[in-house]
Order: sequence, then C-alpha cells, then structure tokens
Amino acid sequence: MSKQPPEFAPYRTETQTLGDDITQAMRNIRTDWPHMLRPGETQAPGWASRSGVTLDDHDRSDADQRRIDRVMSLRRFGMDVLNIHCRVIMEDRPITNPKSLPLGTDIDGMARFIQTHAEWLSGHETAQDARDELTDLAHRCHLIAFPTRRESFSIGRCPLEQPGEQDVLEVCGGDVRSRKADEGEHDGQAWCACNRCGEIAVASWWEDRMFDDPETARWLTDAGVATLMHRMYGEVTAQSTVRGWVKKGILVPSTKVSDDGRRLFDRDAVVYAIDIYKRKQQVSG
Repeated sequence: MSKQPPEFAPYRTETQTLGDDITQAMRNIRTDWPHMLRPGETQAPGWASRSGVTLDDHDRSDADQRRIDRVMSLRRFGMDVLNIHCRVIMEDRPITNPKSLPLGTDIDGMARFIQTHAEWLSGHETAQDARDELTDLAHRCHLIAFPTRRESFSIGRCPLEQPGEQDVLEVCGGDVRSRKADEGEHDGQAWCACNRCGEIAVASWWEDRMFDDPETARWLTDAGVATLMHRMYGEVTAQSTVRGWVKKGILVPSTKVSDDGRRLFDRDAVVYAIDIYKRKQQVSG
C-alpha cells in the first residue's frame, strides 16, 4: 500500500488569517440570517417569565428572556455591528462610488460589503477587534438559526393556565423539561422550561405548582419521588431514574395505586431506601 505525501498547507500570515476569518464570518452571517426568524416555526416564542426569577442586568445568561426577545435583540445588535465596520471601511478607505455603499438596514448588503473589503480590513488597525466581533456575531447568529440540542429530561406537564378560545383559561399541558445543571443555573438550581407556553423558572418554582408537597404526602408517584429528591438533596432527578431504581430493586413500590392507576411509594420507605443507597455510593466511591 503506497503512502500519500502529507497535504501541503501554504503558510498564511497573520493578516491573511484575519482576512480569511472575516470573510468566513460574513459568509456565515449571510447564510444564517434568514433562518433566525422562520414563518410558521413550531418553536413557541414564549412569554415573559411570571416566576419572579430574573437575572442581573449584566448576567451573560439570557435564560429569563422570551426567545423572540433574544432573537430580535441579537438581530438589532448584529445590524449595528455590521454598520459600524462598514462605516470604518467607507471613511478610511475611502469609497468613492455611492452605488457600492449598502444601506444601514441591509444585512446581506453590509455583510457582502465587508466580505468584499475583508482583505483591506485585515490590514487596518482595528483588524483584530473586527475579526473577534464579527466571528462572535456569526457564531451567535448560527446558534439562533440552528440551535444545538441540549440534553434535558421531562419533570412533568405544565399546570399553568393560558388564554384559550374566546379568552377562556385552559391548562397549558406542555412538557416541562430541565436542562443539565451546567447549562443554566440560578443559585445552584437548574432551569426548567415549558416547550409550549415558554415559561422558564427554576425547578423548585415548578415543583410548587406541579406537585403536592412530597415532604408531607404519605404516598408518592414517580414524579413525587423525583420532587422529594430535589427537596431533600437538591438533586434534579428524572422520572426515568426513578424507574431505573425500581428495576434495580433500590425502590420497591407499594401494592397501593393511585385513583388513575399509577403506582405509589410510601414516603418513609423512599427516604430510608435513598439513605441506604447514598451510603453505599459513598462507600464504593
């Protein structure tokens, strides 16, 4: 078997690399911009949070904002950023043909204009800042247009009432999902969001509205066990985890069932079993 020689990679100066990065960022923005707002998209725009949980003004997270507000804010910010760099090119180059100057509201035109002059901009005194700002903007636009899937799990159905037909209040019934803790924490609690009405709040806020207090209830459903885990240990536990504990024999359901046929667990037995389980984990760990 013959060995192929390594592919030759021509040397690129720092200025050339800056120009390449700016050019690629403009291509990406022109591609992703139309997909940031899609007519008829099924993803709910969400409502302003009624949970009382708000982030600090300078917090990097935007988890307490409606999705549509985040999108529109980024699009306005992006328009301003492109406008600024277009003006740098216009004023410092300068550009003499007025027909080549894009409108300050023409996103594709401004991105195309910067892309055309990327080589010149790469030698400008602001080249490094321009590259950083434009590539960051392109990355943020891409995440809005084509968001990455985040690992999450359902904690139950949304109990909030929403205006339905003829403004009659109806229970939302959407799927409330919790993100992994490192993807959006508030004072150590994971964020949970409804995929229908868009309400976002910490897990304990949802639990207060979705379940009876598991610390006083005698009988617990799978969801009640998951809530009890959060109340006692601060751990957001999926109902699938509870089912796994049953299969492994860590938890044993009672012979008693709920009115709608769901299995029930004795609260005191759950507390005892989880305590034993955690002790074994500590010893084995």
